[in-house]
Amino acid sequence: MNNSDAVRFTKALIKKYAEYFSNKVEIFNIGLDEYANDVSKESGFGLLQRTGNYPKFINYVNELAKIVKDLHLKPMAFNDGFYYNNDRSSGTFDSDIIISYWTAGWNGYTVASSKYLSEKGHKILNTNDAWYYVLGRETKHSGWYNLEQGLNGMDKTPLDSVPKSEGAKIPILGSMIAAWADEPSRAFNKENFIRWIDRFVERNSSYFRANYKQVDSELSKVPKNLEDYTSESVAKLKQVMDSINRDLSRADQAKVDAYANALKVAREGLVAIERKDYTLKIMENGVLAKSQVFKQLKLTDFKKK
Repeated sequence: MNNSDAVRFTKALIKKYAEYFSNKVEIFNIGLDEYANDVSKESGFGLLQRTGNYPKFINYVNELAKIVKDLHLKPMAFNDGFYYNNDRSSGTFDSDIIISYWTAGWNGYTVASSKYLSEKGHKILNTNDAWYYVLGRETKHSGWYNLEQGLNGMDKTPLDSVPKSEGAKIPILGSMIAAWADEPSRAFNKENFIRWIDRFVERNSSYFRANYKQVDSELSKVPKNLEDYTSESVAKLKQVMDSINRDLSRADQAKVDAYANALKVAREGLVAIERKDYTLKIMENGVLAKSQVFKQLKLTDFKKK
């Protein structure tokens, strides 16, 4: 916080990318998690407080938030640096900053509760680290935040369960899962990555939109011109089409699949209108000279002029 060059650089960096994403996205994450944990034997936030620099950090965070807000974006940051170690006297963070709440802290790393941050006016995005997955850590013996740990976390931790809630029901904007590339040299396992995402959807199906792929496939097969089919069979098809609810969740996937099946039955049940052959054969000297097809004959066609 006392390195003016570093402060100016990070502000310029945030501004550069915020300018790029302005009018493209709604939320811009300014990070702020685990500040300097890798350069000190104590936590970085604890070091800031011990050296009297925590108020500077609060001011710095608020300045970053202003840069983002001035570009018509909503600032977001991870929770651990906000009112660290229950510090209530060093200043006030901009309450417009959305808190991506990921950790309840650990031994020697004391973070403010999600309940307190919510009461301070911050909106909460639940980013519970129970669901975390570090790419390349595919077994329980491969390190913390491994795949198995993330899958088990999804099995046991509901979507609306926010860390360190102190027994309160925390209002949330939603929830977000996070995969990290802490060890970029490790191979990326796409199959496991998709499995991890699918598990979260499966365990929280009521929050996710149903898959309408089969429905859309059947709709694409419906004939463009329905005038060639009987009104009764067309009415049955349109009845099915009109009954489709596009707002169902994964919990109602069976209903969506039933729409697809009903569409297929109705489409295959279309009855073509029988068309009569009005071909007029013309004979010349006892030989078929030509034929003319008339789609419709009127009596007036044969009146003498």
